[in-house]
Amino acid sequence: MSSIFSACNCSIHHLGRVHRSTWMRAFPWLRLYQCSNCRKLQLLPQKEVDRAKVEYGSRGAYRDRLAPRSVDPNKGLGIGERPKVGG
Repeated sequence: MSSIFSACNCSIHHLGRVHRSTWMRAFPWLRLYQCSNCRKLQLLPQKEVDRAKVEYGSRGAYRDRLAPRSVDPNKGLGIGERPKVGG
């Protein structure tokens, strides 16, 4: 059984806030999160989770900008295709 103070191995994308129990308020810098993937409850620092979510989002946006765009073959060239020259 893993500790409530340790994070799961799932993506930060799966974390969602849930209400803390009374005893958890003894750690005011920690917030209770639950992973929607593995359902693990985790007490984690809110600032670090927020920072990780921003980094995760910006990494996805950066990856989306660099990803090659596929083109409908009926409308033009696809990935790696060259225009046909001549007939």
